[in-house]
Amino acid sequence: MNIDVSRDHGQIDRKIIEDYAESIGYKFPKSYVELLSKHNGLTPQKNYFEFLDHNNEFTDRDVYFYSYGYEEIEIWDEEDRKKYEDSIKKYEAIELNQPDEHM
Repeated sequence: MNIDVSRDHGQIDRKIIEDYAESIGYKFPKSYVELLSKHNGLTPQKNYFEFLDHNNEFTDRDVYFYSYGYEEIEIWDEEDRKKYEDSIKKYEAIELNQPDEHM
């Protein structure tokens, strides 16, 4: 799967994603786990699309993926990336920035 990345939080162990899914009683598709394990908190370069809604009118949405970890850290350099990676707990993951009802 080739997706041009605008920004992300780097790689994450896929087991963290799978364990989180299990904790909420869900099994994520393999393609989702693979993508997010390589690009945690992914925002694609092409993150905007238009579609016809249920009223047959054009509307638009943006696309981004949630992040797994304990604290929101802006990644600007390798030191920040290391801080982010060290914040992730192997036994559990939580999504950042959004309350559970948006998952």
